[in-house]
Amino acid sequence: PILDLGPEGSWEDEHIACAFIIKEETNKYYMWYSGRSKGDSTDSALKWHIGLATASSPVGPWKKYEDNPVMEDFGYVGGVVKHKGKYYMYCEYPIAGREKVNVDYGPIALATADAPEGPWSKYEGNPVISPGEWGSWDDGGFSEAKVFYRDGVFHLFYGGAKLLKPRRLTQESIGYAYSLDGYNFTKYSGNPVALREKNPNASAFAEVHAFFEPPFIYLYHTLRYTTSPS
Repeated sequence: PILDLGPEGSWEDEHIACAFIIKEETNKYYMWYSGRSKGDSTDSALKWHIGLATASSPVGPWKKYEDNPVMEDFGYVGGVVKHKGKYYMYCEYPIAGREKVNVDYGPIALATADAPEGPWSKYEGNPVISPGEWGSWDDGGFSEAKVFYRDGVFHLFYGGAKLLKPRRLTQESIGYAYSLDGYNFTKYSGNPVALREKNPNASAFAEVHAFFEPPFIYLYHTLRYTTSPS
């Protein structure tokens, strides 16, 4: 792997996940990722912390920031946007163990910083996007979100879930929201923009990644099936 677990007893000795990378300058790459320790495994609200790694090439070698984690207990990294010298990090937080969301799902929260390593400040008005009303297509929470800034607008795509269990059968489609300031988001009235039912036997379009190349927006996502495809 290009990035591995931390040593036994560290803050990231059980899992690392949800990496997001941006490039700055000619040969500077920043990777934020979520990590979890074995000591957090029994917590009813799963604690994931945020780490940072850097490299001069997209394939590495990646070097972890010596003062990791850069932010404690902030869930799954979704997307990071740099705008006018400020970094905006959108994470799925809090995760699991919370009322009205599925296990492994949550609302979308924001933290900001003036440098990749922080200090990061959690937005006091979190969450920036909450699950929909009971009975709506996204009443069970979100599986991360990807954000990009274009033409004065923060564009956010997210996997929205119906409140169902087990996780394997969670019904999930892709929604869109937008903001002029990165803090106050409005869900698109025509959501979901990518409906799982368009793919036969699909239970979820999850963990979405968004890439903009004019005139198109490309969405890459996890596809889960209700039953194993033949």
